[in-house]
Amino acid sequence: MKKPSLISIVTPTFISTLMALGTIWLYLNRMGRLDVFLESITFKDLFVVVAMFLVCSVCMICLIFYIPSLLISLIIKKDNEVFYNYQKIKDNFIRLSVIIHLLAIMVFFMAVWLIEAKKFSSWKVFTIAVSGMLFISLFSGYFFNRKAVSEVLRFKNKKTKREGYRTFFCLIPSALFLVSFLYACPLSLIFGKLQLPDHAGEIKVMIYAAFTSIIVIIFALFPVAVYLREKITAALPVRIVKIIAAALTGLFCMSWIITSIPILIIHATMKLSGVADYQIHTFLVQDKDYPVELLDKTQWKLALLQNRDRYVIHGVKMYSFGDIRLICPVNVLEVYKKSMNFRPGDRQYDQQLNDALIAAAQDCIPFNKSEVKSLPSR
Repeated sequence: MKKPSLISIVTPTFISTLMALGTIWLYLNRMGRLDVFLESITFKDLFVVVAMFLVCSVCMICLIFYIPSLLISLIIKKDNEVFYNYQKIKDNFIRLSVIIHLLAIMVFFMAVWLIEAKKFSSWKVFTIAVSGMLFISLFSGYFFNRKAVSEVLRFKNKKTKREGYRTFFCLIPSALFLVSFLYACPLSLIFGKLQLPDHAGEIKVMIYAAFTSIIVIIFALFPVAVYLREKITAALPVRIVKIIAAALTGLFCMSWIITSIPILIIHATMKLSGVADYQIHTFLVQDKDYPVELLDKTQWKLALLQNRDRYVIHGVKMYSFGDIRLICPVNVLEVYKKSMNFRPGDRQYDQQLNDALIAAAQDCIPFNKSEVKSLPSR
């Protein structure tokens, strides 16, 4: 009898189910409410939906973090038949990108400090900063590739020389500098979740911000580095797989330091799929299904109706899957949002936030979908 192969077992449905189960389990585990996990995973058709939105969430996060990589791959050509040493030139441009982007971020922080702390004129500071960085970019581009470019162009005609020098020493370094402005997208997302210690001084704030920025910049260039170093003779599927692997590896490495990244992915998945909406609603509950005496009237903003066999509560639908609706008091939403914050590499702080979320989520009630009805907002 022929045994089933691993490929026949690991089908797309199996993979999507596994992805959905893992996402739901991680989400409920963060809230300390795994008690509703097994009760709610009976609707297999919904797993595909959750898995689809998980992929969408990962793609959106990758797009935010890897916009610089995407543009650099368009700025620097994959191949150039004129230059026999073009691989060396590409490698130099990758190093140049890292240096320019790191310096640009550091100069930006210094400019902000001069404006905020020293009260210098903002337009003068930024004009000097941008002009200085542009000059550094042009000089660095010339310094890095002077020898590699010149040893080829010296045997070419004047037109080819002029175009080559303009491209490699002016246009590409300038474009790489302009790309550094796009780090505003991922850094604004991350800095919104960066929680500094109480009474942190200016120097400490700068260190936290600089360290976080360095991590983002270094790993955000993973995909373009793999793309530019990959041989042009390699098959297209192989190149695509390697680039995707580089993007996921960079995201995984960033997540070890910036622990909000996986939380943001799961949060987006839950919200986009409709499993959670994180909005305050008014719910109608039957007293016979859940006696009013079991609820804290103040915490739930509970109000009895005239016939007293029904009452309304104010809460947040933190989880809705299958027949289960996990409704939480309004205060849990604030604790949940706070739990998405981070301090670079501070596992103890992450654990404190997660413990606070677990404690707050103990007041949540897992209703059957027939026991609670959401009322329209007025």
